[in-house]
Amino acid sequence: MGYYYEQPEERPPGCLDVLALTRSMLAVIGVLVAALIAVGADIVATFVLFGIHPALSLVTIVPTLIAIWLYARWERRHFRPPGL
Repeated sequence: MGYYYEQPEERPPGCLDVLALTRSMLAVIGVLVAALIAVGADIVATFVLFGIHPALSLVTIVPTLIAIWLYARWERRHFRPPGL
């Protein structure tokens, strides 16, 4: 912001600054967007397989339940409540 006050040692923000900010934003949001897309694809696949045959929907339901269980175990191990 110093370029508004005639300080020559600072330069105005350029393309590299914008790219650095965009990259840092996408590093945070990208994981969440990828998880959202994966969950949506899992739900669509479950309905499609259930439409073919109800037993085929277990192909997507069982791995989803295992993934939720593994995530709960990981979170319980890494984020203990205070006082335990």
